[in-house]
Amino acid sequence: MSDARAIFFLALKDVFKDKKVFGLVVFILAASYINLIFFNSILNGFTNTFQDQLIGLLTSHITLEPKEGQKYIDGVNSIEKKIELIPGVLSIAPRLGSAGAASYKSRTINAQLTGITPSKESAVTILADKVVSGEFLSDSDTNQILLGNGLTEGAASDPMAGTSNLGSVSVGDRITVSYSNGVVKSYRVKGIIKTGFGFSDIGIYVTNKEMESVLGVKDKASSILVKTSDKSASAKFKLLIIEQNIDAVTKTWQENAGFIEQINSSFSMIISITTFASLLTAAMTIGIIIYINTVHKKRVIGILKAIGAKNSAILKMFLLESAIFGVFGILLGIFIGNAMVQYFNLNPLDLPFGLVRPDLKTYEAVNAAISLMFAVVVAGFYPAYSAAKTNIVKAIWGE
Repeated sequence: MSDARAIFFLALKDVFKDKKVFGLVVFILAASYINLIFFNSILNGFTNTFQDQLIGLLTSHITLEPKEGQKYIDGVNSIEKKIELIPGVLSIAPRLGSAGAASYKSRTINAQLTGITPSKESAVTILADKVVSGEFLSDSDTNQILLGNGLTEGAASDPMAGTSNLGSVSVGDRITVSYSNGVVKSYRVKGIIKTGFGFSDIGIYVTNKEMESVLGVKDKASSILVKTSDKSASAKFKLLIIEQNIDAVTKTWQENAGFIEQINSSFSMIISITTFASLLTAAMTIGIIIYINTVHKKRVIGILKAIGAKNSAILKMFLLESAIFGVFGILLGIFIGNAMVQYFNLNPLDLPFGLVRPDLKTYEAVNAAISLMFAVVVAGFYPAYSAAKTNIVKAIWGE
């Protein structure tokens, strides 16, 4: 016990002897820890935002689509009634889509046209909450449309290449829509939406009633969105819907979000590289500091050996110094890292697809602390081991 206290005392005294060096090393280790956790938390936040936008605007928790070779899902009313009976299903919103083009003044663009039932859509998606000008559609609207702001802002950079949007369209203006079946109609812009999610911001929305009239169909849908009580239980709800023998392909939001995993994989590779660089920086810093300490304290090491200190005690003393640096560096990193996470939660990153707030998971913070501490102790082992093996006579003479 007395040996342990002596080792701890000597290690502490050595670590705090030069406060400037101590502060610099701790700051470097803290920066390494922050790098380990912050980019992961941003990636988590990116994933959360993308998933929320995807679910809230395009897929909901479950999506029903036509089977291969079929253009529409038939018998939508009957399907809705079946799905509504499933416990945990909150709401259902059918959509009816068509390719087409929109014209305003001298500009014409290709656009995806989507028919929605506004009352049902509002219960499933967040589309109605994204109206930035004008009003959302009503179920009975037949001569009014909703535009994504991506179709209304800016101008084409190259007139020879055609326009990429309709220009400065405002609420109340009239645009001409050409449907894939040849029908051409004029509509008043009732509202403009801005979601921050490209797929939705370049869309044109009319009511299902209007779309059915134009396409000449009834009780059909291009997709049916289903909102459930539990986002994480989508696989269970998929099976329950399949059991209803519905003539459609049923997909969970995770299946529709496969491209997000591909994006995450690319980011994860970058994060792995920065993680390695951070751990290497921390290890090299500690290795150099412990090595310098052993060089400067050769006579001290010789004296300690002369009064009976064993090699293992010398080794433990310098390893303990590494651990002390690591503990203080990690504690400072936790404090600064959490402060940064809180700041960006209050002031999220405004990216094109939405607001991103960092999401720091507890297990990631713990893993980062363990990894950094391991790297620090391992880096301090070789110089500590070399110091412990120093010949007592050469050490006393400072050789």
